[in-house]
Amino acid sequence: MFCLRFGIISVDFNKIIEGARKHGINYKFQILDHIKPAIESGFKHIELNLDVIYSSPHCLSDKVKDELLDLKEQKNITFTAHLPICAIELSWLNENIRKASVTSIVESIKIIEFLDPEYYVIHATGDHASNLYRLLKKYKDSEVLILPLVEKASQSIEEILAKTEINPRKIACETVEFPLKYTIMIAENYDLSFLVDTGHVLSGQPGTTDLLKVTRTVRNRLVGFHIHDGYLRIVNGEEKRADHLPLGYGDMPLKEFFQLLKEIDFKGPLVFELPLSEALKSMKYIKETLPEHNIA
Repeated sequence: MFCLRFGIISVDFNKIIEGARKHGINYKFQILDHIKPAIESGFKHIELNLDVIYSSPHCLSDKVKDELLDLKEQKNITFTAHLPICAIELSWLNENIRKASVTSIVESIKIIEFLDPEYYVIHATGDHASNLYRLLKKYKDSEVLILPLVEKASQSIEEILAKTEINPRKIACETVEFPLKYTIMIAENYDLSFLVDTGHVLSGQPGTTDLLKVTRTVRNRLVGFHIHDGYLRIVNGEEKRADHLPLGYGDMPLKEFFQLLKEIDFKGPLVFELPLSEALKSMKYIKETLPEHNIA
């Protein structure tokens, strides 16, 4: 029987804003305040956002660790971890920045390894690389300027694997705003896994909007999805793009996508990168649009 496993990211910014409004500068982020409502709403998989362990170090106390382990061992909640992305630049040419980024990623893996996540999501290239890629796309033969970033990203991955001694397949490269072929190349060169972000692809960030083709291309390394809607439009000659939309608000080919997941017998989690309210709205949309899948 074909079963799908839906999850959600562990940070709901609506709740953070609500807490900050209520408590002001005294507000303290509590990770379980975000996880427990998601589980109560029916989600059985949680992806931990590891940026929060730096912005709110208190949120991963020994007590919280024990509760997370209890959720995993006693209540069969599964976990993945999204490695930090804020100010992280594993592909950058400035060695001070690159090395600090590697240090942060290694530390994050060691901090959360007690939970033994199914996999760790990594952005092999960061925002500065994305900005450069976006800038250079309008220039002919500009790809030659991208290659040094690919080399630096590869060096960083090699160092992370050496310093953590982690199974490479526990690291999942995400489709980010960078040429897809290079992200795939890095994954293949170091035998990493792969994670497809549906909204990133639908908005054309990796250089294509063909979600089904991307999924088929990486199927042998595919361990998970970030699921949200997105689009890329040409309006008056200009690109208009959006992502992190609830399903049904973009160009997600929902029926064909779920048929493909069934075809490849996908077993990993589909993690909503949306606030809980929008994730639940998306689940409702899936059930109403695809009743034949009998999604619980």
